[in-house]
Amino acid sequence: MDIKKKLGIGVVTAALGLSLVGGGTFAYFNDTETMDNKFASGTLELDVLQVGNNPSTFELTNLKPGDLMRRSFTLDNSGSLAIKNVWLDLTADGYDGQEGVSMDDYLDQFKVKFYRSKKGEDGEFELTSHQIFKNFNATLKDLVNGKDLTNLVADTSLLDESGKRVDIAHGGLNADPKQQQRIEIEIEFVDNGDQNRFQNTTADVHFNLEATQDTGTRFDYNNPDANNANGKTK
Repeated sequence: MDIKKKLGIGVVTAALGLSLVGGGTFAYFNDTETMDNKFASGTLELDVLQVGNNPSTFELTNLKPGDLMRRSFTLDNSGSLAIKNVWLDLTADGYDGQEGVSMDDYLDQFKVKFYRSKKGEDGEFELTSHQIFKNFNATLKDLVNGKDLTNLVADTSLLDESGKRVDIAHGGLNADPKQQQRIEIEIEFVDNGDQNRFQNTTADVHFNLEATQDTGTRFDYNNPDANNANGKTK
Protein backbone atom coordinates (compact mmCIF):
# COMPACT_ATOMS: atom_id res chain seq x y z
CA MET A 1 0.00 0.00 0.00
CA ASP A 2 2.80 2.36 0.87
CA ILE A 3 4.72 1.68 -2.38
CA LYS A 4 1.73 2.22 -4.56
CA LYS A 5 1.02 5.41 -2.73
CA LYS A 6 4.52 6.73 -3.30
CA LEU A 7 4.43 5.81 -7.01
CA GLY A 8 1.19 7.60 -7.40
CA ILE A 9 2.55 10.73 -5.86
CA GLY A 10 5.63 10.56 -8.07
CA VAL A 11 3.53 10.40 -11.22
CA VAL A 12 1.45 13.36 -10.17
CA THR A 13 4.54 15.37 -9.36
CA ALA A 14 6.09 14.64 -12.73
CA ALA A 15 2.94 15.63 -14.54
CA LEU A 16 2.78 18.85 -12.59
CA GLY A 17 6.34 19.63 -13.54
CA LEU A 18 5.54 19.26 -17.22
CA SER A 19 2.55 21.48 -16.79
CA LEU A 20 4.63 24.26 -15.35
CA VAL A 21 7.06 24.10 -18.26
CA GLY A 22 4.24 24.09 -20.85
CA GLY A 23 2.58 27.11 -19.27
CA GLY A 24 5.49 29.49 -19.70
CA THR A 25 5.03 33.10 -20.98
CA PHE A 26 6.44 34.89 -24.05
CA ALA A 27 6.68 38.51 -25.19
CA TYR A 28 5.81 40.16 -28.57
CA PHE A 29 5.57 43.65 -30.12
CA ASN A 30 2.14 45.23 -30.68
CA ASP A 31 0.48 48.57 -31.45
CA THR A 32 -3.15 49.73 -31.16
CA GLU A 33 -5.22 52.46 -32.79
CA THR A 34 -8.77 53.72 -32.07
CA MET A 35 -11.16 54.92 -34.78
CA ASP A 36 -13.58 57.46 -33.31
CA ASN A 37 -17.03 57.63 -34.92
CA LYS A 38 -19.94 59.95 -34.30
CA PHE A 39 -23.59 59.46 -35.18
CA ALA A 40 -25.73 62.54 -34.53
CA SER A 41 -29.27 62.77 -35.85
CA GLY A 42 -30.71 66.04 -37.08
CA THR A 43 -33.93 67.74 -36.07
CA LEU A 44 -37.11 68.00 -38.10
CA GLU A 45 -39.10 70.97 -36.86
CA LEU A 46 -41.88 73.00 -38.44
CA ASP A 47 -43.08 76.30 -36.99
CA VAL A 48 -46.24 78.14 -37.98
CA LEU A 49 -45.72 81.89 -37.75
CA GLN A 50 -48.06 84.85 -37.85
CA VAL A 51 -47.75 87.34 -40.68
CA GLY A 52 -47.01 90.64 -38.96
CA ASN A 53 -49.64 91.39 -36.35
CA ASN A 54 -52.39 89.73 -38.34
CA PRO A 55 -54.24 86.75 -36.84
CA SER A 56 -53.41 83.38 -38.38
CA THR A 57 -56.50 81.51 -37.19
CA PHE A 58 -60.22 82.02 -37.73
CA GLU A 59 -61.82 83.06 -34.44
CA LEU A 60 -64.96 84.56 -35.89
CA THR A 61 -68.46 84.99 -34.51
CA ASN A 62 -71.71 86.51 -35.73
CA LEU A 63 -71.09 85.32 -39.29
CA LYS A 64 -73.68 85.65 -42.03
CA PRO A 65 -74.02 84.20 -45.54
CA GLY A 66 -71.95 86.15 -48.03
CA ASP A 67 -69.07 86.82 -45.63
CA LEU A 68 -65.56 86.28 -46.99
CA MET A 69 -62.72 85.68 -44.52
CA ARG A 70 -58.99 85.66 -45.22
CA ARG A 71 -56.11 84.52 -43.05
CA SER A 72 -52.42 83.88 -43.71
CA PHE A 73 -49.55 82.18 -41.92
CA THR A 74 -45.94 81.27 -42.64
CA LEU A 75 -44.45 77.78 -42.64
CA ASP A 76 -40.93 78.01 -41.23
CA ASN A 77 -38.30 75.25 -41.24
CA SER A 78 -36.58 75.82 -37.89
CA GLY A 79 -34.81 72.44 -37.76
CA SER A 80 -31.55 71.17 -39.23
CA LEU A 81 -33.09 68.75 -41.76
CA ALA A 82 -34.89 69.54 -44.99
CA ILE A 83 -38.67 69.16 -44.96
CA LYS A 84 -40.00 67.34 -47.99
CA ASN A 85 -43.75 67.71 -47.43
CA VAL A 86 -46.16 69.50 -45.13
CA TRP A 87 -49.38 67.50 -45.25
CA LEU A 88 -52.65 69.22 -44.41
CA ASP A 89 -55.85 67.60 -43.26
CA LEU A 90 -58.83 69.00 -41.37
CA THR A 91 -60.85 67.69 -38.44
CA ALA A 92 -63.86 69.21 -36.71
CA ASP A 93 -65.67 68.94 -33.38
CA GLY A 94 -67.57 71.11 -30.89
CA TYR A 95 -70.64 71.28 -33.14
CA ASP A 96 -73.73 73.02 -31.78
CA GLY A 97 -76.66 73.63 -34.10
CA GLN A 98 -80.39 73.38 -34.58
CA GLU A 99 -82.15 70.05 -34.47
CA GLY A 100 -82.13 68.30 -37.81
CA VAL A 101 -79.04 70.17 -39.03
CA SER A 102 -75.82 68.13 -39.02
CA MET A 103 -72.25 69.38 -38.80
CA ASP A 104 -71.75 68.20 -42.39
CA ASP A 105 -74.69 70.36 -43.49
CA TYR A 106 -73.14 73.37 -41.80
CA LEU A 107 -69.56 72.84 -43.01
CA ASP A 108 -70.83 72.39 -46.56
CA GLN A 109 -71.81 76.08 -46.52
CA PHE A 110 -68.15 77.19 -46.38
CA LYS A 111 -66.09 77.15 -49.55
CA VAL A 112 -62.31 77.18 -49.21
CA LYS A 113 -59.45 78.56 -51.28
CA PHE A 114 -55.74 78.03 -50.48
CA TYR A 115 -52.72 79.83 -51.95
CA ARG A 116 -49.01 79.33 -51.36
CA SER A 117 -45.96 81.45 -52.16
CA LYS A 118 -42.26 81.01 -51.37
CA LYS A 119 -39.69 83.58 -50.39
CA GLY A 120 -37.46 84.61 -53.25
CA GLU A 121 -33.72 85.27 -53.18
CA ASP A 122 -34.43 88.89 -52.25
CA GLY A 123 -36.10 87.74 -49.03
CA GLU A 124 -39.57 88.78 -50.21
CA PHE A 125 -42.48 86.46 -50.92
CA GLU A 126 -43.39 86.04 -54.57
CA LEU A 127 -46.16 88.28 -55.79
CA THR A 128 -47.73 85.44 -57.75
CA SER A 129 -49.46 82.96 -55.49
CA HIS A 130 -49.94 79.35 -56.49
CA GLN A 131 -53.44 78.04 -56.03
CA ILE A 132 -53.76 74.74 -54.16
CA PHE A 133 -57.47 74.12 -54.69
CA LYS A 134 -59.40 75.08 -57.79
CA ASN A 135 -61.53 78.21 -57.43
CA PHE A 136 -63.70 77.60 -54.38
CA ASN A 137 -64.43 74.01 -55.46
CA ALA A 138 -63.58 72.57 -52.03
CA THR A 139 -65.70 73.02 -48.93
CA LEU A 140 -64.85 72.54 -45.27
CA LYS A 141 -67.05 69.45 -45.40
CA ASP A 142 -64.90 67.95 -48.18
CA LEU A 143 -61.69 68.50 -46.25
CA VAL A 144 -62.98 67.41 -42.84
CA ASN A 145 -64.51 64.20 -44.16
CA GLY A 146 -61.31 63.18 -45.92
CA LYS A 147 -62.98 63.12 -49.31
CA ASP A 148 -60.84 62.11 -52.29
CA LEU A 149 -59.53 65.51 -53.37
CA THR A 150 -58.35 64.47 -56.85
CA ASN A 151 -60.95 66.59 -58.63
CA LEU A 152 -60.61 69.55 -56.27
CA VAL A 153 -56.89 70.35 -56.29
CA ALA A 154 -55.18 72.40 -58.97
CA ASP A 155 -52.38 69.82 -59.25
CA THR A 156 -52.80 66.15 -58.29
CA SER A 157 -49.08 65.88 -57.45
CA LEU A 158 -49.95 67.81 -54.29
CA LEU A 159 -51.87 64.82 -52.90
CA ASP A 160 -50.60 61.91 -50.82
CA GLU A 161 -51.24 58.31 -51.82
CA SER A 162 -54.67 58.29 -50.17
CA GLY A 163 -55.77 61.37 -52.12
CA LYS A 164 -57.11 62.84 -48.88
CA ARG A 165 -54.20 65.01 -47.71
CA VAL A 166 -52.63 67.87 -49.60
CA ASP A 167 -49.02 69.07 -49.50
CA ILE A 168 -49.11 72.82 -48.85
CA ALA A 169 -45.30 73.14 -49.02
CA HIS A 170 -44.90 71.60 -52.46
CA GLY A 171 -41.19 71.47 -53.33
CA GLY A 172 -40.18 71.29 -49.69
CA LEU A 173 -38.46 73.63 -47.26
CA ASN A 174 -34.68 73.75 -46.93
CA ALA A 175 -33.07 74.11 -43.52
CA ASP A 176 -29.86 75.81 -44.69
CA PRO A 177 -30.41 78.39 -45.92
CA LYS A 178 -33.71 78.45 -44.06
CA GLN A 179 -36.79 78.47 -46.27
CA GLN A 180 -40.26 79.73 -45.52
CA GLN A 181 -43.54 79.47 -47.35
CA ARG A 182 -46.55 81.69 -46.94
CA ILE A 183 -50.03 80.18 -46.99
CA GLU A 184 -53.15 82.26 -47.57
CA ILE A 185 -56.61 80.91 -46.91
CA GLU A 186 -59.94 82.34 -48.00
CA ILE A 187 -63.20 80.95 -46.65
CA GLU A 188 -66.55 82.09 -47.98
CA PHE A 189 -69.86 81.58 -46.19
CA VAL A 190 -71.95 80.80 -49.26
CA ASP A 191 -75.15 82.81 -49.70
CA ASN A 192 -77.73 80.61 -51.41
CA GLY A 193 -80.80 82.45 -50.13
CA ASP A 194 -82.20 79.66 -47.94
CA GLN A 195 -80.08 79.30 -44.83
CA ASN A 196 -82.16 80.28 -41.83
CA ARG A 197 -81.57 76.85 -40.33
CA PHE A 198 -77.87 77.66 -39.97
CA GLN A 199 -78.43 80.58 -37.60
CA ASN A 200 -76.78 80.37 -34.17
CA THR A 201 -74.60 77.41 -35.22
CA THR A 202 -70.97 76.80 -34.25
CA ALA A 203 -68.23 74.29 -35.06
CA ASP A 204 -64.52 74.05 -34.27
CA VAL A 205 -62.36 73.22 -37.28
CA HIS A 206 -58.72 72.16 -36.82
CA PHE A 207 -56.03 72.50 -39.49
CA ASN A 208 -53.60 69.63 -38.85
CA LEU A 209 -50.10 69.89 -40.33
CA GLU A 210 -47.56 67.05 -40.57
CA ALA A 211 -44.02 67.77 -41.77
CA THR A 212 -42.06 64.83 -43.19
CA GLN A 213 -38.36 64.41 -43.87
CA ASP A 214 -36.70 64.17 -47.24
CA THR A 215 -35.70 60.73 -48.55
CA GLY A 216 -32.64 59.01 -47.07
CA THR A 217 -29.17 59.51 -48.54
CA ARG A 218 -26.53 56.85 -49.13
CA PHE A 219 -23.09 57.91 -47.89
CA ASP A 220 -20.19 55.93 -49.39
CA TYR A 221 -16.69 56.55 -50.78
CA ASN A 222 -18.03 58.85 -53.46
CA ASN A 223 -20.21 60.78 -51.02
CA PRO A 224 -18.46 60.65 -47.64
CA ASP A 225 -19.82 63.81 -46.01
CA ALA A 226 -22.88 62.61 -44.11
CA ASN A 227 -24.39 66.04 -43.64
CA ASN A 228 -27.58 65.58 -45.67
CA ALA A 229 -26.68 68.28 -48.18
CA ASN A 230 -26.64 70.85 -45.39
CA GLY A 231 -30.38 70.57 -44.95
CA LYS A 232 -31.40 71.02 -48.57
CA THR A 233 -34.23 69.19 -50.31
CA LYS A 234 -33.31 66.85 -53.17
